[in-house]
Amino acid sequence: MKKFLIILIMSLIMCGLLASTSLIVSAAGDEELLGSGMVVYMQMGGTEGDPSTLARTNGARAAAEHLGVKLIEQYSAWQSEKMINQFKEALAASPDGIVIMGHPGEGAFEALVEEAVSRGIVVTSGNNPLPNLQAKYQDKGFGYAGADLHAGGYLTGQAMIKQGLKSGDKALVYGLFSQEGRRKSPMGIVDALEDAGLVVEKLDISPEVDTEASLCIPILTAYLERNPDV
Repeated sequence: MKKFLIILIMSLIMCGLLASTSLIVSAAGDEELLGSGMVVYMQMGGTEGDPSTLARTNGARAAAEHLGVKLIEQYSAWQSEKMINQFKEALAASPDGIVIMGHPGEGAFEALVEEAVSRGIVVTSGNNPLPNLQAKYQDKGFGYAGADLHAGGYLTGQAMIKQGLKSGDKALVYGLFSQEGRRKSPMGIVDALEDAGLVVEKLDISPEVDTEASLCIPILTAYLERNPDV
């Protein structure tokens, strides 16, 4: 039960839902922090310090400090194969908990999560949900810290429309359409724009740009030069 509570609180702090240390102090008592002696491996996603990863890193570090947990950070440059290898590395270390990124998909993680749970390791997912694994192992502490990806994308599209877009306008959505899990967010944007009558073109992000976001600048510049009416 203690492991479940630790992973839950870390997830809440990581998401900015629990900022106060008072709950942790009262739960831990005056002598020992609640997570003292525990080790948690956490997949952060991109590269250390990059804009899309920094908030997650800072939240995880804050949670670990407040709880007294030893945090092992893992960075994958958003590469699914590396995320799987990182899970195997974490599994070999037999920590108390592992926080994974769900991007590789449920099929890739299923056997690994099953092994971890059978060994008493709490596993949970962030940034990309794994609903079937969550349903299967929820009573073992498996949860999800993050947004509903399609709903979040749709909300983004609606916000764009409110800035003055109208039916018949042209729009580009540049996203990870080739990846089953991660395509949900850009498809949410596409659906919102198309529902409003816009003409939408989808452009897939390459693995190289997914690893280093600055590489998208010349791609988008060239696209906009060819399509000045977007």
